[in-house]
Amino acid sequence: MGNARHEEHTGTSRLFRLLGIGMVLSSVAVTVVLLTVPASPGSEPTTVDLVITIATIVVVAVLGAALAVARMSVVVDDALVIRMTPFWYRRTIDPATITEAVPVELRGSQWGGWGIRFGLGTGTGVLMDNGPGVRLRIRGKRDLSFRCEDPEVVIAALRANGAGAGGGAGGGAGGGAGA
Repeated sequence: MGNARHEEHTGTSRLFRLLGIGMVLSSVAVTVVLLTVPASPGSEPTTVDLVITIATIVVVAVLGAALAVARMSVVVDDALVIRMTPFWYRRTIDPATITEAVPVELRGSQWGGWGIRFGLGTGTGVLMDNGPGVRLRIRGKRDLSFRCEDPEVVIAALRANGAGAGGGAGGGAGGGAGA
């Protein structure tokens, strides 16, 4: 068992939750209109039109539902586990493989948006909004930057569980992860 445990769970923002619910409701509304309003004579939809319309409605509804319930978890124990649901993203890291952990300020504009981002030269970013986070250098793996509420507590828990001290927590919250 590790020496320290830290756990954070962050839900999607109110704006994204409302946007997601709006996407689901608009998909339902479009479906109801398509089922109840008869086609104009001579302009009945073809099978291809129906397939494309149904696929579009389903995709918008599923993405809206995912946006409305998105959640990110950061757990430090014997391992660091970063998870984003419902997107099936999970990354587990042995603290002994972490060579550096520094606090950073993460912005979606640095990563091309929010979510799970894979940048060239910047490693992987996991963020649901802008704010403080941690950037990890991991022996033999891509760097990982993730959003959390209290980077210093996360870094202290990682160190207590065997993460390397190279670079330290004394870097302040400046320095963007995507720069």
